[in-house]
Amino acid sequence: MANSPSIGSTGIKVGHVLTNDTEINDLPIENGRVYLCADSGTLWYDWDNQRKQILADFLSSINGRLYNFNTSIVDMNEIITELKDSIGDMTYAPLEISSFTSSIKYLELGNSTNSVTLSWNLNRDPASQSINGSEVSIGLRNQRLTNTYIATTPSSVTWTLTVVDKGGTSTSATCNMICCNGIYYGVNNSTSYNSDLISSLSKTLSNSKSRTLTFNAGNNQFIYYCIPSRLGTPTFSVGGFTGGFTKVATISFTNSYSYTENYDIWKSDNPNLGSVSISIS
Repeated sequence: MANSPSIGSTGIKVGHVLTNDTEINDLPIENGRVYLCADSGTLWYDWDNQRKQILADFLSSINGRLYNFNTSIVDMNEIITELKDSIGDMTYAPLEISSFTSSIKYLELGNSTNSVTLSWNLNRDPASQSINGSEVSIGLRNQRLTNTYIATTPSSVTWTLTVVDKGGTSTSATCNMICCNGIYYGVNNSTSYNSDLISSLSKTLSNSKSRTLTFNAGNNQFIYYCIPSRLGTPTFSVGGFTGGFTKVATISFTNSYSYTENYDIWKSDNPNLGSVSISIS
């Protein structure tokens, strides 16, 4: 099929080469469509005047680039796709992971779970994404895991989310589930240093001895702080002064999930301290 030398009033010949934006602007529009004629019949392509002008501006900007309409509709779609990609490249924003979390942050030693759900947020859709190397559908923003996790030792389970954009650039984030035992603290007037004393206190799960706590020790009440012996010796600070606590016992303690380890029981040297904030490190 020979190329038509020009664009006539009845349409553009399939196979014609568009050489400049003037010819683009002269494309015949009828009912919002570009009319393309061919030896074997006619082709129609829906294309409004706004797209026509965008394409004309695009052709002007690349100064003389040729587009061959041998397969007119396909070629036009390719041009529009290329234009969108060019605009996208100029306004490109890196793919970002704004959050990545586990539904279970702490798992007490001796306990187990098979109900971990990972959730994350992105600033836009990725080209691909994976967790610990396993592909995840690009439309998902949470994943229920089927694994059973058992907290047998003080440690952590780590998951890595990797997302890749259409240009092949990747970014990653991690989240953890920490396997740990309880830190026990509170006030009590008991002087029996045993498992019952530890169990009567408040509990927080952690592998760190450091925190700041507020106590209200009334008449004959002492402040207690009980931690796994493996965490070492804590330092107690009140109002800028350190000290005021003594390790009164080390006992074998079994938690509610039948995990046993040694605990140090720390006790304030004085009762009746009232409301006090203590920094422990």
